[in-house]
Amino acid sequence: MNRKALIYDFETLSQDSVNCAVVSMAALVFEMKLLERGEYDYETLLSMTKFQKYNVEDQVKNYNKEIDPDTIDWWQKQGKEAIKKLKPSKDDVPVVESIKLITELILENDIHYVFTRNNTFDPIIVQTTAKAAGIKVPYAWWKIRDTKSFIMGLTYEMDIRDDFIPPGLEDKFIKHDPCHDIVMDVMRLQTILSVKMGE
Repeated sequence: MNRKALIYDFETLSQDSVNCAVVSMAALVFEMKLLERGEYDYETLLSMTKFQKYNVEDQVKNYNKEIDPDTIDWWQKQGKEAIKKLKPSKDDVPVVESIKLITELILENDIHYVFTRNNTFDPIIVQTTAKAAGIKVPYAWWKIRDTKSFIMGLTYEMDIRDDFIPPGLEDKFIKHDPCHDIVMDVMRLQTILSVKMGE
């Protein structure tokens, strides 16, 4: 069976998953068979990734979402490129578009799994955003998988961190960019799975 998976990641202005204002989201659909065979490359996955940037002012004004000063301080320490991604733009869309995009990707694909990194954060944002908009969460709760737990399970008692960078990708990764965050997680899964499947 060629199972498909969706992975998504939000960048936020608070660590409170229920009340945080959301800056952006990236989402990507990938095939487990191609992953197991090690057929994906970083650039291809990046080109497949969908990205949205959201109107923060609208979230604060109409949904009482919060901007945490400590999180802003943290962002300011991440460098100019990271700060640039926080600036409002005329192209920013309402945060409910995140639910619409995830729904669209699920309807267009036969999604078996929904991956995020740390399942007590990003899936909560989806739940609270969907509830505020009066629409359903677009996937069943039992489809959710956590990339960190997945990696830990496959590498238990091995000296491998869940945020390891696969060989050859050190210069490609851009920190705190949701597109790169999800692509790197997929490449981490591929690196481990392709070895496991070849054993």
